[in-house]
Amino acid sequence: LGISIALIWNDYTLQTGFAPVAFFAHVLLLAVLAMRYYRRRDKQLLDAPGFGVSFVVSVAYFAVILSLYGPQYLPKFLGLFALR
Repeated sequence: LGISIALIWNDYTLQTGFAPVAFFAHVLLLAVLAMRYYRRRDKQLLDAPGFGVSFVVSVAYFAVILSLYGPQYLPKFLGLFALR
């Protein structure tokens, strides 16, 4: 979940040029989470599909929240995924 959220916001900040500090914080978060996952000894076959599902659920959650509380930002958010 942390990887999905960091990837979404990094993509957003790269396209808008907003909050370079947040971008580097998310890069650090991605590196730490990836390192922690690769060091795990109990990896399972369903981990990869779980990452995919987590990403889709994160994107859907943000889309719903934006449509309810910030509809003016929804087109830009959906544009990150070529969905508008």
